[in-house]
Amino acid sequence: MVAKLTLILTHTRLADITTTTLQSILQKNWGNTSAANRRRVCSTIGGILSTALRHDLIQSKPHIPRPRGATTKPEVNKWLHPDEIRLLITSMPDHLRLPVKVIFLQGRRPSEILYRCWEDLDMRPGRERLDLGATKTREQETIPLDHDVARDLRALAASLRRAGKPLEGPIFLNSRGQPWHRPAGKYGLPINKPFRQGRERAAEALREMARESGLDVDRREYLMDRAEVMLQVTAYWGRHNFVSHHVAGQTPSHAISEMVGWTTSAMLSRYAHLSDGHLRGHMSNVRLVDDEEDSGT
Repeated sequence: MVAKLTLILTHTRLADITTTTLQSILQKNWGNTSAANRRRVCSTIGGILSTALRHDLIQSKPHIPRPRGATTKPEVNKWLHPDEIRLLITSMPDHLRLPVKVIFLQGRRPSEILYRCWEDLDMRPGRERLDLGATKTREQETIPLDHDVARDLRALAASLRRAGKPLEGPIFLNSRGQPWHRPAGKYGLPINKPFRQGRERAAEALREMARESGLDVDRREYLMDRAEVMLQVTAYWGRHNFVSHHVAGQTPSHAISEMVGWTTSAMLSRYAHLSDGHLRGHMSNVRLVDDEEDSGT
């Protein structure tokens, strides 16, 4: 596939690869193949263009016309249990552990957290808040900080003071101690690669648990299944998990909306991927068959 694409695009400049060009290439060369194959072509081209965008070889990335009905992965319930969230956070590379914790415990978009500066932070006791600036809704937002997040940010500030470093500029830095770069377009986040490394460690930890002696078959299969789910986690799952757990905990919808920056609660149905355990708990609240009938009498 890559070899064929190379031949097709040999004399085409990256800047000349437009949505229309891609549609023409797909129709001419892969028009009679399956949707999955056409999607692979799109993914390959998309990866090339994303790399070119990161290296300033192109100014913007065209829309990639991915074929419908070509999804190869089954839909996953974007829910992690609290112990799995802790495992994911601790499995992250050192420089990514705190920002991922903030993303999952505050339910905010990664782009809203990753580039915050110390000047955006108010750490006065009882008034810990983070100014997010203009968010996706183009409104200025300030959010109260979770207790654990505030504690870890204080610890980070204290360590910087001990090292004689000023509390200025970006809070979170990459593995080289530099600010995370902002993508030129809306495609991709610079934390994606180290995040994948962290989730792979977390998945391997779940597999190790499954290999422990003395486990029954059901528990072993459950842990292996959860390891496969862990391999699909992205940084955006933090938002889904935050909303889902608050819905399960019966937090009022208006409070959830305010915490995650929605103007209405209409988005709840999209983000609240409740776990089966939560649903079973509600099912047990009502008995549809009385005990005598249930026992066969």
